[in-house]
Amino acid sequence: MTTTTRAMLWAVAALLVLSAVAVAGTTKSALTTEGVEAEETTFGDLATDALCQEAGTNVAMAPGVSFRAGTIGPGEVSAAGVSGLLYAPDEKWAVLELTGAQIRAALERSVSFAPTPRTFFLQVSGLTVVYDPDAPRGRRLKSVSIGFQDLDDMAKYEVAMPESLADGGAGYFTIFGDAAKVRSGAKGLADIISDYVNSQGSVSYTGQGRIVVGG
Repeated sequence: MTTTTRAMLWAVAALLVLSAVAVAGTTKSALTTEGVEAEETTFGDLATDALCQEAGTNVAMAPGVSFRAGTIGPGEVSAAGVSGLLYAPDEKWAVLELTGAQIRAALERSVSFAPTPRTFFLQVSGLTVVYDPDAPRGRRLKSVSIGFQDLDDMAKYEVAMPESLADGGAGYFTIFGDAAKVRSGAKGLADIISDYVNSQGSVSYTGQGRIVVGG
């Protein structure tokens, strides 16, 4: 190996290290995936908000299986910290055109075992979901709204999500199977989330208000 080649390899390695420790922004609250397979979480809220911004949608979903256990404490949010909370940091995103009925069916599946953890439990953005864990499976949803309006089963909505979910992963193929994939992106989930934090400068999440337990 020549001296020039060695120097180039060291330079590339240094850039990769700097990229990993680069600070995207800050968080005023802990960003955690604790309980991500059974309830709303702060990191799940952040991830799905980032998907909405990147994809240009009002609604996003991400299944529990997309996340690793961990927490980013209040303070700096690094690219490495974000990647560490994702099973596939480089996974791309896609947007499906779903009917309100398909969204409702997906959410019914999501909460079908809650609060028992399941990998198909969905973190969401743009939705307010109220469900009763004591109701029979398939009839647990009490209300679903998008913004300030009730979900319309007949309307069509663009929903951003990890590409694997758009392809029917986590058991959603029976619900999303005939949905049109209207667009997709080349940027990975970790970069999307880091860029979102950077665009906000500072973020703060309570992990409450999107997925609500109510009789």
